[in-house]
Amino acid sequence: MKILHCLSFLTLIFVFGFILVMGYWSLRPYKPLTINNEKLLTKEISRGQHLKVNVDYCKSMAIPSTMYVTFLDGVVYNTIPVSSNLPTGCHNITLQIYIPKALVLGEMKVRVLYRYQVNPIRIVDIERTSETFIIIK
Repeated sequence: MKILHCLSFLTLIFVFGFILVMGYWSLRPYKPLTINNEKLLTKEISRGQHLKVNVDYCKSMAIPSTMYVTFLDGVVYNTIPVSSNLPTGCHNITLQIYIPKALVLGEMKVRVLYRYQVNPIRIVDIERTSETFIIIK
C-alpha cells in the first residue's frame, strides 16, 4: 500500500512539473532576432543575379533558422526554404538573394520569413518585406 502512495505522489509531481514546463515554453516571450534596419543595395537588377540587402540585426539566441523568401508583384512566387545561422550578437551583414529566371519583369518586393524553433513545442516567425525594386531584364 505504501508503494502505491509513493507512485501516486511521484506521478502527480511529474505531471505538475510537466504542465509547468509546457506552460513556460508556451507563454515565454521569445525574441530570437530583432531587425533594426534593412536596405536594398540594388534598385534595378536582372534575372539570374543576386539582390543585395544590407541588414542590421541583433540575434539573442544561438539557434539556426529556416529562411523563406517570397517575391511579390501581385502574384506570389515562393522559393525553396534555406537554412540560415546568423552569428549571435549585433551585426551588420549583406544578404544575397538569388533572383530566379522565371520571374516577370517589372516592380517587385521581397518578403523574407525567418522561422525559429525556439523550443520543442514553439516556433517564432519574424517576417520582413523589402522596399520595391525593378527587374529590368
